[in-house]
Amino acid sequence: MIWFTLSLAAAFLMASNSAYMKRFFSHVSSWEMCVIPFLYSIPFCGTGLLLVDKPPIGPGLSPLPWSQSYSTSVPSTSPLFR
Repeated sequence: MIWFTLSLAAAFLMASNSAYMKRFFSHVSSWEMCVIPFLYSIPFCGTGLLLVDKPPIGPGLSPLPWSQSYSTSVPSTSPLFR
């Protein structure tokens, strides 16, 4: 049930963010109003990128869907990759 609490909190915070932006930043353009909420998250995303290790990807794994090694190493139920 934690997901329900987190989803309610996220909905409330997004609504509060929208109301805050419309009240205090209504003098700026709509583009700037959309960009401002993302600016405060840049330090958190940058910190996360520095703290998370890169996953090991071997030479046999290719992310291209038409590659033979990808289709044999990653099981897929999609008829596109059969």
